[in-house]
Amino acid sequence: MLVVSAGSFLPDSSEQDVDWSPSETKGQMTFNQATCRYEKTVQGLPTNTNYEWKVVFNGKWGGNKGCNNGGNCLFNSDSSGAVLLIYNPYNEQLTTSPLNGDQTVTPSVSTSALSAVCNDGKCEDGESCESCPSDCGRCSVCGDKICQSNENHQTCPQDCPNDLPGCDIFPSESCQNGTQFHANPDVAAKRWQAPKPGTKGYQPSYQDYYILVGYADIIYIDIDRRSANVCLQTIYRSNNSVKFSYFFDGVAQTTKCKLFTNAYTGILEAVVVGSDGSTLKLPAIDFIWNAKPLTNRSGDYRNGQKGAVAEMFGWPHQDVKEECEFLSKAGYLGVKVFPVHEQLMSTQPMENAMNPWYFM
Repeated sequence: MLVVSAGSFLPDSSEQDVDWSPSETKGQMTFNQATCRYEKTVQGLPTNTNYEWKVVFNGKWGGNKGCNNGGNCLFNSDSSGAVLLIYNPYNEQLTTSPLNGDQTVTPSVSTSALSAVCNDGKCEDGESCESCPSDCGRCSVCGDKICQSNENHQTCPQDCPNDLPGCDIFPSESCQNGTQFHANPDVAAKRWQAPKPGTKGYQPSYQDYYILVGYADIIYIDIDRRSANVCLQTIYRSNNSVKFSYFFDGVAQTTKCKLFTNAYTGILEAVVVGSDGSTLKLPAIDFIWNAKPLTNRSGDYRNGQKGAVAEMFGWPHQDVKEECEFLSKAGYLGVKVFPVHEQLMSTQPMENAMNPWYFM
């Protein structure tokens, strides 16, 4: 079992790596046979600083252990900036112990290692990937086209490409501590799930979304909305050295924003092109000053007055029909219903919920 201490401390430690990553091998804990605990020595932290952490298993969120009913565990780096993270697998408790700045903890080796038997299906003390690959698995060799448990896309991209496999595209969307303030770290990775051009499943409408995404931000800058800045906001997957050209109706510029006034009456075409050839064509942009005024017709809402829409998600259409006359007299503009398509009773696979609205 791969046991990883994931938290906010790794970027500040001497190992300087990814925080809150369930598969970050530099956070891997080692089983200490003398204490029968998993342990991780963390050094080089800023002194007297608070951090949070949890224990994650086998490189994925789900089943992780924390403190106080699953919440994040807290510790302070103390005056030494070094701490021992401890996970007891028998009572599932997480604790910490301060260390001297140069102190490390070395797991002891049991004498039972002498009795290890290769090819018995168990990776025992004294066996390793070199001495007994049949029991302990193959050793990690970058370039062997096998993504081992202690490799990832950062340490060995040729074996572990940064593409989420299969159903991992849609894992749990629940948050780490039961709130909506800290989404799981793997959510950001889903941004890059579009297939690459020339690969299976690619459609032209996907453009270069596997590496470049963005949107147009229209910022009206006066009260009567007769002028606006259009800013093309982009996110590039990895290479910060890529430079972008921003095209407004085919005219290139190096800055992402451009000012337009009500003298512009066309539909704006916006395209972003990277120095590596990646291209993002944004949906056509229209401005509010191009909208024709609504005709004033007495007795309805078409003169621009706002009105309410009743939400009747999940209502049978016959029941909606029976309420229409009352809703009309009450002043509602309309009714919002489910999309019309066949529905099946189903169980959502991530949290075992019966027929949630987004699966219908």
